[in-house]
This record gives sequence, structure tokens and C-alpha cells, in this order.
Amino acid sequence: MAAEGTVLHLHFKDAGDDDMTIKFPHANDSATDAQVKNLADTIITNRLAWNSAPTTKVGAQLITTAIVDVDIDD
Repeated sequence: MAAEGTVLHLHFKDAGDDDMTIKFPHANDSATDAQVKNLADTIITNRLAWNSAPTTKVGAQLITTAIVDVDIDD
């Protein structure tokens, strides 16, 4: 079962034009477009953690899951 909450997926291309996605669990579901863009730009600017660093922003999604209890008692 997935935990309730929001995950931010940031999609990039690297220097070889390969797709890469960075996922941030427990994201703020009210993050603004400007805040997400700033995070993506900062990742591209700093490129510290990757052998093949992200070079181009492609997209982003805030994905929210919810837990709904289902009564399965007889």
C-alpha cells in the first residue's frame, strides 16, 4: 500500500539526451510552479550528485496519493 502524501517527480535530459527522473517523497502539494522551477534550475546548476548530470528540464508532476479504508468485513 502506498503511503498517503505527495511525491514530486522532476524530469530531465542529461548531456547524452537520456531521460532521468528525480523523485522527492513527502513534497509540499501546494508548491508553486515557480518553486518547482527554481528547484529544477538549482539541480541543473549544481550537478553535484550524478555521473551523468541533468542538463535540461523536461517536466514535473506533483503526484498525490490518498488512503481510503475499505470495509471488507462480512
